[in-house]
Amino acid sequence: MFVSYRRRDTAQLVGRLSDQLKAYYGSENIFLDTADLPYGVDYREPVQAALSRSDVAVAIIGAAWRGPNGESSRLDEPDDPVRIEIESALEARVPIMPVLVDGTPMPAASQVPESLRPLIYLNGVPLTSGVNYHTDTDRLIGALNVMLGPKAPIVRRTASLALALRNPIVWALALVFVLPFVAAALGIAPPWPPGIQIVTVAIEALTIVTFLVVVRSLDRASLKRYLFASAACLALCGGGFLVAQSAFVFAAPTTGQRFVKGFVCTDDARLLYKSKCPFLGDDELQGTEYDAERLWTVQSIAATRVALDALWLLAFVAVSVLSAFAIVYVLHEETTQHAARFS
Repeated sequence: MFVSYRRRDTAQLVGRLSDQLKAYYGSENIFLDTADLPYGVDYREPVQAALSRSDVAVAIIGAAWRGPNGESSRLDEPDDPVRIEIESALEARVPIMPVLVDGTPMPAASQVPESLRPLIYLNGVPLTSGVNYHTDTDRLIGALNVMLGPKAPIVRRTASLALALRNPIVWALALVFVLPFVAAALGIAPPWPPGIQIVTVAIEALTIVTFLVVVRSLDRASLKRYLFASAACLALCGGGFLVAQSAFVFAAPTTGQRFVKGFVCTDDARLLYKSKCPFLGDDELQGTEYDAERLWTVQSIAATRVALDALWLLAFVAVSVLSAFAIVYVLHEETTQHAARFS
């Protein structure tokens, strides 16, 4: 991969970009003049040799790519290094990927020599040096991989992981899907059914996908109602679940296993505990081998389980909707900023 740029135009950005390209494609596969041109030789020869071995040339175009001002163009000089690089790439039929830096437009046909005019008809990739740099770099690498075809790296695990970890959407999804397991590890999840956190993650994924599909047909007012409803649901269901769990979940004294209490005592429990039923506390349960079905009716235990599970799942559905809102917001901001660069 041959990287062409003008030093007085985008040297600092190219240094940053080349580090990422080398991390992804391998340093041996990136040709950059500052590192790869030997001293004391005619630079045209190593440039042409590098282009003859290249599968793609990346043309970095910034505000001063044509020259220091709009009146005089370095590209009009036959010995201009950037002109020679682009002309050599075009003559060698090396595919060129134009990269337009910080909103720089593609030069008009009248602003470049005739030998460079095929370049201006190529669709360039935008690249900003600000907050969207990593997102734009991901887009550039994706476009280069399409251009490279089968020669693109199958996988660069370290680079791919690093790029993914910079994406706020990845963090939002990871938090949503990990949260049920964290809650289960802390002993907060309902004790029944076993593995409810796996079911929770599946429902979260379905909720997020459904919301992202539905949101396309919603207006701003409807989106706000969904947002407020989700926040209220999270507060009510999450708080209700924690209160219900503290009142209706009990750990067996001997084994520590967690069980769900009922709200109607069995006949035997009423004879033993009398007026204390059905709200039996730790003191009443310490002296007996805990067995929920012996103390509370099966129907009341089942109803309590359903209530706990419903509150738990509704709380995580609300979390999923809120995370989907975060995803929509991030995508909207990226689209808005991308459009603003070309407005």
